[in-house]
Amino acid sequence: MRLATASLSLLLLVGANAFSAPFALKKQLISTNLYGRKKGGLGKIGSTGVTTKARKNSKKKAKAEEESPKVSSSLSEWASSLDGSDVSVSDKTSTDAVTSSSDSSTFKPFEEFASPKKSNSRRDKSGTRAEKDRAKNQQIDSILLEITTRISSNNFSIEALLDDIKTLIKVQPATTFKSLLKSNLKNYNLAWVGSDDCICHVGTGLHKVPLARLQDIFLSVGRDGSGQAKTVTLLEVISIFGPFPNVRNTLQGSIIEEKSAEREVMGASITENKVKFMYDSMFDGLGKEISAGKEDNVRYVDLNILYADEKALVCVVPSDNSKGIDDDFGDNGENVLLFLKEDDLDLKLDQLRAS
Repeated sequence: MRLATASLSLLLLVGANAFSAPFALKKQLISTNLYGRKKGGLGKIGSTGVTTKARKNSKKKAKAEEESPKVSSSLSEWASSLDGSDVSVSDKTSTDAVTSSSDSSTFKPFEEFASPKKSNSRRDKSGTRAEKDRAKNQQIDSILLEITTRISSNNFSIEALLDDIKTLIKVQPATTFKSLLKSNLKNYNLAWVGSDDCICHVGTGLHKVPLARLQDIFLSVGRDGSGQAKTVTLLEVISIFGPFPNVRNTLQGSIIEEKSAEREVMGASITENKVKFMYDSMFDGLGKEISAGKEDNVRYVDLNILYADEKALVCVVPSDNSKGIDDDFGDNGENVLLFLKEDDLDLKLDQLRAS
């Protein structure tokens, strides 16, 4: 009986342990930090656990410490004593590194190596040239005003006029006679001439006919209406004594440039252009054109151009024994022809009743 009772008690004890073990295991799992934690919450484990994020952070920190420069305490104290300021080791180390690199490889800040702004030399030269041309034009206008004022007076000194012309030649304009011939037609009026021979040299000479009197001479040079450059047209307006209309003779042709030479005028070097007026056509007072036809009938007129721009022309009839500007001018300027700009040629011809 006791044996049966003991066996029954042993079975009850084993059964009790068999059913209570799951509850004991459940109680043990509840007490752990991992049990029941939601997904993504593993990083909040207690201090005893090590997470993957923590391991990564520790590796980065260790790598940063390895790469950061190591500065001894004595070096840090020496760097601080240079300026007397409390500078951190990292800042001072970076400054020393830049300084040593600058000394060894001649490193300079970028602003020091920046290329200086280059001045536009072409624009500067153009501005300087324009300023010089402006001053020269003012000087030319002043001389021409003096000349026109002197000529318009009833009594003037020829010697003083020739000095004014020499002063004008000495200035020398910005334009050249060659460029003038390629530009649009320029009209001039014969303002003064040194002798009647000069008029006959460039014109028809018909003003020497009895009862005839020369009224005016106009000269046009440059590119004509058809587009041809280097053309020349000379108009003579001649009056006939009595109840007769004025006569206009027209000489037409082209200009042949021969050569240019340097001359000295009043201590200044000038350019003298030697040209030929080639007249191959003429319109008489009745408007009838007379063509030269054969080459033998073409007329050539030699002239030396000492000054040429759109405002004035100074021409000289060549002389055989010329040794200077005074020889070129001749006695009292007998070889000189001075042409001044004509603003309205058609109006002037209407006033002369020769349009």
